[in-house]
Amino acid sequence: GWGRLQQLPDGEKIQDYHGRLVAAAPELLEMAHRFKDYLEQDGTLCDCGHSECRSMQLLKLIGKVEGV
Repeated sequence: GWGRLQQLPDGEKIQDYHGRLVAAAPELLEMAHRFKDYLEQDGTLCDCGHSECRSMQLLKLIGKVEGV
C-alpha cells in the first residue's frame, strides 16, 4: 500500500519521482497552454468532443490541472 515506501521497477523511490513531477508541473502546464495557443493560431485546434481526439485530450488535461 501507499503507507510504506514503494519503488518503481528501476528501484527509484516513488516519492522522488512524484517530487520531480510536482516540481515540473508549472512548466508542463505552461507548455500545454503554449501548444494550445499554437494550435489555435494554426487553425488546427479541434473542439469536436471526441475523447480520442488529441486536441480534446489536451483541453481536458489543462482543465483537469486548473480545476475546470
